[in-house]
Amino acid sequence: MDEERTKYAATILVGKKPLEATEIIRLRLSQAKLINKQFFLLFRELAELKRYHAQQLRKIIAKNEDLNNLLMRDMLESRVLTSDELRDFRFDSLGEVAGLWDGILDGLKVDLQSSTALYHLLDRNVSAELKESTEKD
Repeated sequence: MDEERTKYAATILVGKKPLEATEIIRLRLSQAKLINKQFFLLFRELAELKRYHAQQLRKIIAKNEDLNNLLMRDMLESRVLTSDELRDFRFDSLGEVAGLWDGILDGLKVDLQSSTALYHLLDRNVSAELKESTEKD
Protein backbone atom coordinates (compact mmCIF):
# COMPACT_ATOMS: atom_id res chain seq x y z
CA MET A 1 0.00 0.00 0.00
CA ASP A 2 2.85 2.40 0.83
CA GLU A 3 4.36 1.75 -2.58
CA GLU A 4 1.06 2.64 -4.26
CA ARG A 5 0.82 5.88 -2.26
CA THR A 6 4.36 6.85 -3.15
CA LYS A 7 3.76 6.00 -6.81
CA TYR A 8 0.46 7.95 -6.79
CA ALA A 9 2.02 10.98 -5.10
CA ALA A 10 4.94 10.91 -7.51
CA THR A 11 2.64 10.87 -10.54
CA ILE A 12 0.38 13.74 -9.49
CA LEU A 13 2.87 15.97 -7.75
CA VAL A 14 5.93 15.76 -9.96
CA GLY A 15 5.88 18.33 -12.72
CA LYS A 16 2.91 20.21 -11.27
CA LYS A 17 2.96 23.71 -9.95
CA PRO A 18 2.40 23.89 -6.17
CA LEU A 19 -1.07 25.40 -6.54
CA GLU A 20 -2.11 22.79 -9.09
CA ALA A 21 -0.73 19.93 -6.95
CA THR A 22 -2.57 21.30 -3.91
CA GLU A 23 -5.81 21.49 -5.89
CA ILE A 24 -5.39 17.89 -7.08
CA ILE A 25 -4.84 16.72 -3.52
CA ARG A 26 -7.86 18.70 -2.31
CA LEU A 27 -9.99 17.18 -5.06
CA ARG A 28 -8.80 13.63 -4.27
CA LEU A 29 -9.49 14.15 -0.55
CA SER A 30 -13.01 15.37 -1.34
CA GLN A 31 -13.59 12.36 -3.58
CA ALA A 32 -12.29 10.00 -0.92
CA LYS A 33 -14.66 11.50 1.66
CA LEU A 34 -17.61 11.15 -0.72
CA ILE A 35 -16.70 7.54 -1.47
CA ASN A 36 -16.41 6.83 2.27
CA LYS A 37 -19.85 8.38 2.72
CA GLN A 38 -21.33 6.06 0.09
CA PHE A 39 -19.75 3.02 1.76
CA PHE A 40 -21.10 4.22 5.12
CA LEU A 41 -24.63 4.60 3.70
CA LEU A 42 -24.47 1.18 2.04
CA PHE A 43 -23.25 -0.60 5.18
CA ARG A 44 -25.75 1.27 7.37
CA GLU A 45 -28.59 0.09 5.12
CA LEU A 46 -27.26 -3.47 5.17
CA ALA A 47 -26.99 -3.33 8.97
CA GLU A 48 -30.60 -2.16 9.23
CA LEU A 49 -31.70 -4.90 6.85
CA LYS A 50 -29.94 -7.52 8.98
CA ARG A 51 -31.39 -6.04 12.18
CA TYR A 52 -34.91 -6.19 10.73
CA HIS A 53 -34.28 -9.70 9.39
CA ALA A 54 -33.14 -10.85 12.85
CA GLN A 55 -36.19 -9.28 14.51
CA GLN A 56 -38.54 -11.04 12.11
CA LEU A 57 -36.74 -14.36 12.56
CA ARG A 58 -37.05 -14.05 16.35
CA LYS A 59 -40.81 -13.56 15.98
CA ILE A 60 -41.16 -16.50 13.59
CA ILE A 61 -39.08 -18.80 15.81
CA ALA A 62 -40.95 -17.81 18.98
CA LYS A 63 -44.33 -18.27 17.31
CA ASN A 64 -43.46 -21.68 15.82
CA GLU A 65 -41.19 -23.18 18.47
CA ASP A 66 -43.46 -26.09 19.42
CA LEU A 67 -45.35 -27.72 16.56
CA ASN A 68 -47.23 -30.05 18.91
CA ASN A 69 -48.64 -27.10 20.89
CA LEU A 70 -49.59 -25.38 17.65
CA LEU A 71 -51.39 -28.50 16.47
CA MET A 72 -53.25 -28.91 19.77
CA ARG A 73 -54.32 -25.26 19.75
CA ASP A 74 -55.51 -25.53 16.17
CA MET A 75 -57.40 -28.74 16.97
CA LEU A 76 -59.25 -26.88 19.73
CA GLU A 77 -59.93 -23.79 17.65
CA SER A 78 -61.22 -25.76 14.70
CA ARG A 79 -63.21 -28.01 17.03
CA VAL A 80 -61.56 -31.22 15.94
CA LEU A 81 -61.49 -32.14 19.65
CA THR A 82 -63.05 -30.64 22.74
CA SER A 83 -60.82 -29.55 25.60
CA ASP A 84 -61.84 -32.67 27.56
CA GLU A 85 -60.99 -34.90 24.61
CA LEU A 86 -57.72 -33.09 24.07
CA ARG A 87 -56.74 -33.57 27.70
CA ASP A 88 -57.03 -37.34 27.22
CA PHE A 89 -55.48 -37.34 23.74
CA ARG A 90 -52.34 -39.55 23.81
CA PHE A 91 -51.50 -40.07 20.13
CA ASP A 92 -48.21 -39.03 18.52
CA SER A 93 -49.76 -37.03 15.68
CA LEU A 94 -46.48 -35.65 14.40
CA GLY A 95 -44.27 -38.71 14.06
CA GLU A 96 -41.22 -37.94 11.94
CA VAL A 97 -42.61 -34.54 10.96
CA ALA A 98 -41.48 -33.29 14.39
CA GLY A 99 -37.83 -33.90 13.46
CA LEU A 100 -38.27 -32.10 10.15
CA TRP A 101 -39.95 -29.16 11.93
CA ASP A 102 -37.17 -29.01 14.53
CA GLY A 103 -34.54 -29.09 11.77
CA ILE A 104 -36.17 -26.16 10.02
CA LEU A 105 -36.30 -24.18 13.27
CA ASP A 106 -32.67 -25.05 13.99
CA GLY A 107 -31.77 -23.67 10.57
CA LEU A 108 -33.71 -20.50 11.31
CA LYS A 109 -31.86 -20.15 14.61
CA VAL A 110 -28.51 -20.43 12.82
CA ASP A 111 -29.71 -17.80 10.34
CA LEU A 112 -30.76 -15.60 13.28
CA GLN A 113 -27.34 -15.89 14.89
CA SER A 114 -25.63 -15.11 11.59
CA SER A 115 -27.85 -12.10 10.87
CA THR A 116 -27.37 -10.77 14.39
CA ALA A 117 -23.60 -11.17 14.22
CA LEU A 118 -23.43 -9.48 10.81
CA TYR A 119 -25.66 -6.65 12.03
CA HIS A 120 -23.40 -6.04 15.03
CA LEU A 121 -20.28 -6.20 12.86
CA LEU A 122 -21.66 -3.75 10.32
CA ASP A 123 -23.21 -1.42 12.87
CA ARG A 124 -20.50 -1.33 15.53
CA ASN A 125 -17.37 -1.78 13.47
CA VAL A 126 -17.67 -0.97 9.80
CA SER A 127 -20.30 1.77 9.83
CA ALA A 128 -18.92 3.40 12.96
CA GLU A 129 -15.40 3.53 11.51
CA LEU A 130 -16.58 4.91 8.18
CA LYS A 131 -18.82 7.49 9.85
CA GLU A 132 -16.01 8.61 12.10
CA SER A 133 -13.52 8.91 9.24
CA THR A 134 -16.08 10.76 7.08
CA GLU A 135 -16.89 13.25 9.82
CA LYS A 136 -13.26 13.79 10.94
CA ASP A 137 -11.38 14.24 7.69
